[in-house]
Amino acid sequence: GTGEDTYLGKVVEKYGGEYNDEIKKLVYPHCEIELTAIEDFAEKGKIDSRFADLAEIMSRSNQIWNAEAEQYVLKHFAIAE
Repeated sequence: GTGEDTYLGKVVEKYGGEYNDEIKKLVYPHCEIELTAIEDFAEKGKIDSRFADLAEIMSRSNQIWNAEAEQYVLKHFAIAE
């Protein structure tokens, strides 16, 4: 697979999420974040500033999911225990 596929596969193993290679879907079960297409982050960011932050992070990586985006989600969307 591509580098992106390898990275996402490792995320799934580490965090127990779901990864669908066909549509590149990644789910973090311990975070409260709606399933949202990367290209929709900026629009959603008009209502929730966390998505605006994610849109900015993604713009720096040519819209490819990456460790910085993952760490942001884990920190800012985590379900409070």
